[in-house]
Amino acid sequence: MLEGFHEHLVVERVREIRRRMPRVGGKKLYHMLRDDLQRMHAKTLGRDKFFDLLRRNGLLVRSRKKYVATTNSQHRFYVYDNLLTDLVINRVNQVFVADITYMRLPESFCYLALVTDVRSRSIVGYDLSMSLSIDGSLRAWR
Repeated sequence: MLEGFHEHLVVERVREIRRRMPRVGGKKLYHMLRDDLQRMHAKTLGRDKFFDLLRRNGLLVRSRKKYVATTNSQHRFYVYDNLLTDLVINRVNQVFVADITYMRLPESFCYLALVTDVRSRSIVGYDLSMSLSIDGSLRAWR
């Protein structure tokens, strides 16, 4: 028993919800159960105690890996030196960096080229194209 309510009532309610939504996380569960907890006079059950309760009863859901590794740093291509190591960047539009990332579409990929101001971290140019050719990066720069 935890400060004014029966732990097993909360655990049973969590299991009911998990039967319908097996992957629902602890934060969402806590918000879904907030009204139920008040009806059970469990006002002292805060978020941290709720997570402890889930942990003790084996009800925490492990998060899934949310990214795909796309960078291969062990390539055979030349890696350029960083020419900016001694440069003090103290104003906007002094240094720009560029990068390309891909976006998965249902049956292919598209490529987003970005040019970013180092000082303000704002995107100053972009281009979305269907190929990884240099044309997209040049359009982002222009």
